Amino acid sequence: MTSRSASRPAAGTSFTTAYGVPQADDHVKGELLDVSTVFLSKRKGAIVLRLDGADVAPLVSGPALDVGSVSLSYATPEGVTESDELHVTMPLESLPAAGEALYPNPEIQRTLAITDEFLAMRRVCEEFHAGKTDAAAETARLDQAISMLKDANVKLKDASLDVEAAMLEQLKANLAGKGTSK
Repeated sequence: MTSRSASRPAAGTSFTTAYGVPQADDHVKGELLDVSTVFLSKRKGAIVLRLDGADVAPLVSGPALDVGSVSLSYATPEGVTESDELHVTMPLESLPAAGEALYPNPEIQRTLAITDEFLAMRRVCEEFHAGKTDAAAETARLDQAISMLKDANVKLKDASLDVEAAMLEQLKANLAGKGTSK
């Protein structure tokens, strides 16, 4: 089943990238995201769309944040085209301070922490294999990802987040030449 998804971010924000979609960079074209198949996940899979904006205050609508909308169009195996649109809002207790990320609930905080963990590992490994490792910068990047995982775990009490943080600690030790391969 082929599908096409269009995201329209709220005014003042921009769609920057997608995670959870193989070869996302090849498929993101402005507001369109081409996905070869769409299916419900029994393993809590997700597509994470990253929106960036300087000021989210204008997006507040009561106890929610107006994020934008996503539309999906797909052809069934029988050749029938189906379409749907979803207006996206996120619950909001309070606005973050300047420079802080917005975590409307602990589950989204977990998703963002795991996404940032992946990005940190990828960046550190790419820099290492390219021979461009800056120990201070890479340590800071890993420390930030570890902190995000631990902060999410405080709210969720999810032991798997401790495992993820320990893996990043091991990567830090390996980069410093103190690690052991397991």
